[in-house]
Amino acid sequence: MHRLEAALVALFGLTIIALFAAGHVSARPTAHATILGIAALKGRRILFDFIGLRARPGIWRGLLSAWVVAVASFCWVVLLVGSYVCG
Repeated sequence: MHRLEAALVALFGLTIIALFAAGHVSARPTAHATILGIAALKGRRILFDFIGLRARPGIWRGLLSAWVVAVASFCWVVLLVGSYVCG
């Protein structure tokens, strides 16, 4: 298995573990942040290595990395607000 594929499999495993932990941990915002952080890392790895963004100019790497972080942050805020509104 290629090193990159092994890293993605490891990140996927960490996501599954964090999902199971989210149901049993009282600090759900922290568990959600962990899950979304791992998802953002996976998304960035996919952008850089599989799509070939690593060979592009720095502005594109920065913009798309910021986009991944913005999407993950938005999802975390929605989960956080939803947990306070819905109980």
